[in-house]
Amino acid sequence: MKLSLFSILSAILLLEITPSAMALNPVVNKLHGRAETTQLENLFGGSVAATDKWVVVGEPSNDDLGQDAGAVHVYSAVTGRYLRQLVGAEVAGGFEFGYSVAVCGDTAVVGAPNDNAGGVTSGAVYVFNLRNGRQLLRIEAETPIASSQYGRSVAISHDHILVGAPQPGSGTGRAYLVDRVTGEELWEITAADAASGDRFAWSVALCGNLGMVGAPLGDSDTVVNCGSAYLFDLAGQAQLYECNADDATANTGYGSAISLGGGCAVIGAPRDGEGGNEAGAAYVVELISGAELRKLISAEAADFCRFGNAVSISGAMVLIGENQSSVPYDPDDEPLSKIGSALLFDLYTGAELQRFVASDADFGDEFGTAVALSGDLVAIGSPFDDDIEMDCGSVYLWRGLSSVRPFTTLAKVGDFAPGAPETDFRYFGQPLLPVGLATSFEAGLMGPGSHGNRDKGVWGELDGTRKLVSSNRDLGSLGAEWDGIMVNSTLGITTASSYTAVTVSLKGTGVTGANNRAVLRTYPNLATVAFARTGDSPAVLNGTQLATFQDVVGFAAGGGIGIPCILKNGVGGVNAGNNSGVYATGVFERFLREGDGFATSQLRQFFGRFAGHTSGAFGTFGAHHVPDGEVAARQGLFNFLSNTSASDSILVSQNDPEPDNSAQSFRSFLGESKGLLNDTAIKATVSGAGVNGSNNEGLWLTSGPSLVPGVREGQEPDPVNLPGVVYSRVLKYWAVNSGAIAHVLLRGKGVNGANDGALVHVSSMTGDSVIFLREGDPVCDGDGPRIRAFQRIEVERTSRKYAVVASLTGAASKNQALLMGNLAPADPALWAPSMKLRKGTLFQAPGGDTTRLRSIDFRPVIDRTGSGANGGDQVMSFSGKAIMCLNFDNRVKELVTMILIP
Repeated sequence: MKLSLFSILSAILLLEITPSAMALNPVVNKLHGRAETTQLENLFGGSVAATDKWVVVGEPSNDDLGQDAGAVHVYSAVTGRYLRQLVGAEVAGGFEFGYSVAVCGDTAVVGAPNDNAGGVTSGAVYVFNLRNGRQLLRIEAETPIASSQYGRSVAISHDHILVGAPQPGSGTGRAYLVDRVTGEELWEITAADAASGDRFAWSVALCGNLGMVGAPLGDSDTVVNCGSAYLFDLAGQAQLYECNADDATANTGYGSAISLGGGCAVIGAPRDGEGGNEAGAAYVVELISGAELRKLISAEAADFCRFGNAVSISGAMVLIGENQSSVPYDPDDEPLSKIGSALLFDLYTGAELQRFVASDADFGDEFGTAVALSGDLVAIGSPFDDDIEMDCGSVYLWRGLSSVRPFTTLAKVGDFAPGAPETDFRYFGQPLLPVGLATSFEAGLMGPGSHGNRDKGVWGELDGTRKLVSSNRDLGSLGAEWDGIMVNSTLGITTASSYTAVTVSLKGTGVTGANNRAVLRTYPNLATVAFARTGDSPAVLNGTQLATFQDVVGFAAGGGIGIPCILKNGVGGVNAGNNSGVYATGVFERFLREGDGFATSQLRQFFGRFAGHTSGAFGTFGAHHVPDGEVAARQGLFNFLSNTSASDSILVSQNDPEPDNSAQSFRSFLGESKGLLNDTAIKATVSGAGVNGSNNEGLWLTSGPSLVPGVREGQEPDPVNLPGVVYSRVLKYWAVNSGAIAHVLLRGKGVNGANDGALVHVSSMTGDSVIFLREGDPVCDGDGPRIRAFQRIEVERTSRKYAVVASLTGAASKNQALLMGNLAPADPALWAPSMKLRKGTLFQAPGGDTTRLRSIDFRPVIDRTGSGANGGDQVMSFSGKAIMCLNFDNRVKELVTMILIP
């Protein structure tokens, strides 16, 4: 029968597997088990796990060690070559060793749910070193329970193993958290609403310190036996939430299969009836909230297909088994019953990408019973395949699967530059995501029209890419005073609310060294406007003249900016003693200058920096000042609005007491960051009793009119969990709503070069600090990487979303990733990031060849003081959209945007 149907089903295979996700010439292998006894009904492929290095296949009815003792086989993921068999030292007949398998790095965990050492079918799990096949551990419940089937489901991630035992107490079920190295049982897990018959722990999944447990007969508040999935904080040993299908109905099997990845959980419901009686479904759930994002159903859903019986997430895709599906091979005959299939979906859009069907399928093979997706590798189990003997089983292995592109390309190096004839993009400079829909980016040019590759400019993208400003642009449209003046070069960009402010050098009629700088406001489809120009004397300057722009910072909604500046000496009474100030323009105009009265002080020399928020009303500047009634100048930080002096205030002054210790006082102010609602983070040094070089610097936060301590060198961030570990240095910082986020270095007990970098959130309301990410932390992927070092960090200050490009441990071909997290949830257990993009991922260009991602060029804007996203200069928006440059092995460089939230 198989031979007669080979050509028909091969055609099906070729039609179903489309170029959207496959390499041009994918390699397909078929794997079989090895046995010393008959392979009759061995069910090889009943479970499968895979990484980029290993493919591990369970054969739970292998008879080599006794009838249905079980076995596990290991293959190379690179070549498909058979490597070795894993054998548990205590395995005996009936144990079904290999019923479940999981892999992380070079470690495999194998479930034997019918192991009877602790009682009939009490169960056990075995841990192996995959490099040599050596058994490392045998683990059973501390208190074994007969018929519990401990090991029916297993998951492993770095330091932990999660074991499911779904049947104790008439099927109430338990899951067990186990130390991967020692085998110590850390936590026996039950659901908060545990009930008899729920089958809690029928499935388990693990990602870092988060574990999810399925209960396919669990109850919602309104529907009995609809199925549930529970998320647990494994570090804090607490249940975070329970989720049920939004359209929950009884007996759908919701929770029968679970996979975690990419900030999502995919939960199988193989008996769901929307597409037909027990056609099946799978649900995509946002991990940090438990909110259902979408329901996935096979495009060819039919009765009894059981779509959702197995699920596996990798990167931006999810593979879903449908092991009971049937395929008609002749219109006049019955379909091939239960041959099975597996379907690949875009995790973030829900688009069905392709269907896998075995080319040699036959009745009852149940292809898709087990599925594993790892990078560009797909492994699909077909445990009732009859190649060698009846129901001996097999696994199909596809290599060369290209990922869906989870990003949108704005431009590529070598593309023509819109609005600049006879030029192409030569490189990309700083990109930005202003408030609103438009993006902007700097780029250098090449080609005959680029004046020897010297020209550069700024482009915006809204409903297409358009030039905003570039070298040699005629600025006559700005007004008569600009006739004959052109842009010489673009010098930098900044966010001005939804606009982009471009600083340029000028050339042309009347341009000299005294008036050759300007700041222009731009936006796609709108006319360019001049914000400011050196040599100008706006009315608010009272006869003085702008000489130097020290910075340009977004400030106030509607497109305002703040410009720390120097005035021209000799004009309007300006001299070296009164020539510094801050010029606010764009929405309202205000000029603050040394010598002016401000609040209860006289301003002296300004620091030449400014902190603002592109959607916030207040700005902060630093200057020396002389308080009323005093003669000596001291440093100070000041708050102001651009349209009134009524809210002028002094935030803090040199010699003011440190909030927690009146014997210490502020000595100098090193930098500032401004949040949306006047939240301010201040980097400063202190002096006084007990202060030395190891504890004299820190970060302080505003809490209403007061300052509160944030991060202080020498302070313990977590005395309970990290005793003896202290802050060593504040590297970067961002003011966020009601607090701050800081990139810090640690020192002390157990700290070394592999784990000294950390991200910490400090609340200005409570003073609590939480280290939510640290170098050395695990990253959820099959090869078990950890964060080696933070390379780039961005924080969206209003929403408290963050993105990190980090180097990873492991193979050089995969040692970089983009991670994204969100501090909005109330429980810090949900603040850990998910991986959104990884070096080495295989992509296929539209209409082109496949190539691998070589590097991620992410460019958050950090000023010279360490303040991040000052004025709204950000490469990640409130909605979680990010902009970056991706470099590929084929030397293509693409500027892309990417939505980092599910």
